[in-house]
Amino acid sequence: MGKAEILKSIKENKPDLLPLPEIDVTNFIENINLLAAFKEKVVGVGGSVIDLSSKSEIDGSLRLKYPNAAKIIDCSQETSLGSVLISEIKEPHKLEDVDLAIIKGEFGVAENGAVWISETQFPIRVLPFIANDLVIVLDKTAICQHLH
Repeated sequence: MGKAEILKSIKENKPDLLPLPEIDVTNFIENINLLAAFKEKVVGVGGSVIDLSSKSEIDGSLRLKYPNAAKIIDCSQETSLGSVLISEIKEPHKLEDVDLAIIKGEFGVAENGAVWISETQFPIRVLPFIANDLVIVLDKTAICQHLH
């Protein structure tokens, strides 16, 4: 069977189109405390959440939690703790002794404690994985229930 015959056969034997299913989105709405559910999931996978009332508390809170952190890279633009500029680092291997990386989360998911981060905020993709400790700054109003 040649190419033309195969294409002709495909055109002649298309299945009937089926309508998309109707989904009642109200089935996915639950009356839950998104922040509490998010915290529970993060703790469940070994993380911790520090709930602050304002951005001005970030520096002090991180100094208390990581008192020995010397080499700090802040890509969040939410703190003044950065001691190393990531823009000056070109080789990923130079990040091997980073004590603390601070990045900004785009949004969190209460269902599983996941946080969406964008690699556009740090030029070396390995940063969140290679740092000794990782802090993700996330606005508590940016937590959604699930990804449905």
